[in-house]
Amino acid sequence: MRCRRNSTLRSGTGTDDIKPVAANGVVVWQAGPDGSGDIWYGDNVGTSSLLYDGVDERNPHTDGTRVVWEQFDGLDFDLFLVNLASPNAAVPLTNDAFDDVTPQIDGNRIVWVKEVTPGDSEIWFSWDGAPPEPLRATQNNGRDDVAPLLDGDRFVYESCVDLDQPSEVCDIVLAPEPRGALLGAIALVAMAALLAHDRRR
Repeated sequence: MRCRRNSTLRSGTGTDDIKPVAANGVVVWQAGPDGSGDIWYGDNVGTSSLLYDGVDERNPHTDGTRVVWEQFDGLDFDLFLVNLASPNAAVPLTNDAFDDVTPQIDGNRIVWVKEVTPGDSEIWFSWDGAPPEPLRATQNNGRDDVAPLLDGDRFVYESCVDLDQPSEVCDIVLAPEPRGALLGAIALVAMAALLAHDRRR
C-alpha cells in the first residue's frame, strides 16, 4: 500500500489489503481476496495486527470497540464478533443454513443480510444482545434487500428487483429502529388500555 509522505502506513500484509472501515481510531480490513481473506486491524499510531486467520473471512466492520465479519464455515457464511479488548475470543453470531453477509455494527446494534432465497434476501438484526431476528418488511417480499447501513437508532438499505441484472431497479429504504418501534407499539397499546379503563370508571 502506498501512502503520502504525511500519512501513516496502516497495512503491509504482503497481499491485497481491501475493504477498510475506520471508527474511533481503529481501522479494520480484509487482507487477501474473497476466497482466502483474513481480518486485520490497526490503530491511529500506525500499528497493525492479525485479528483472525481462518479459511475465508470477508467484509469486516467496526465501531472502534468491536469487530464483526462474515466467515465461511465449509457450508455457508456465518457472522463472527470479537471485542478488541479480548481479540483472541471471537464468538459466532449466526449458525444456520443460509449465508449471513455484509454485517454492520454500532455499539450493541448489529444489522446484516441473510441470503434466504435467490432473489429474496432479507435484512436481519440483533439489538442489545437479543437473538437475531428479521426485519419483517423484508421477509418474502420478492426483493433482494441488501447493503444495510446503521444510522443511529435506525438503518437504511437497498431494496432491489432483479439484483445484478440489466433490468435491476432499487429503492433506498429508511427503516425505523426495530426495538424502538416495538416498544413504542407496546406503549401505545398499554396507553389505549389505560384510557379505555378510565372511560369505564
